[in-house]
Amino acid sequence: MRPTFRTLTQALLGALVMAALVGCYHHDHDYSRGPVSSYYVNAIAVADLDANGFPDILGLVSLETDGVSQPSYVSTRLQSSAGSFQLPVRFGVGRGPANLLVADVNGDGRPDVAVACQGLPGDPGAVSVFLQSATTPGLLLPAVNYPGVSGPMGVAIADMDGDGHPDLILADGDIVVRFNNGAGTFGTPNFFYN
Repeated sequence: MRPTFRTLTQALLGALVMAALVGCYHHDHDYSRGPVSSYYVNAIAVADLDANGFPDILGLVSLETDGVSQPSYVSTRLQSSAGSFQLPVRFGVGRGPANLLVADVNGDGRPDVAVACQGLPGDPGAVSVFLQSATTPGLLLPAVNYPGVSGPMGVAIADMDGDGHPDLILADGDIVVRFNNGAGTFGTPNFFYN
């Protein structure tokens, strides 16, 4: 059976993601921030952040020192041409990053990023929402952090109340929904106990 164009394209994209993540692991830490005893990419997403027709890679990078989670970051690697990635750009998140998702949350047609960070004991973590710059494609604005309840471990995005604006659905000790206020900002937590 001959491979199809689609199969070959999927294999190529998979190889590009792996190559970029290997580069992310080896070159993505800023050691001027201090010693890090553990450093790894624990989640990835692929989206065309800069709208140039090439998929870009986002890696959720966790940092630990002596087994204690440190403030971590999302690393973006924009693809400038087929298979050619720019150097990483880092966007800070909280401690214990667990999950990330890419979706347009403010309705401007540009993909935004949401990151669930579980925090530490005594620190309920947060969900960090990065809106994309309106003037610089692929650049994420500083995060708006929405405090966690028990430590967010997952994030999903969907229009839960039918108003045309995507909402945040969180795995945060239970199911928690933060409704979108209409411009990519989110209200207080609503609990749906299991």
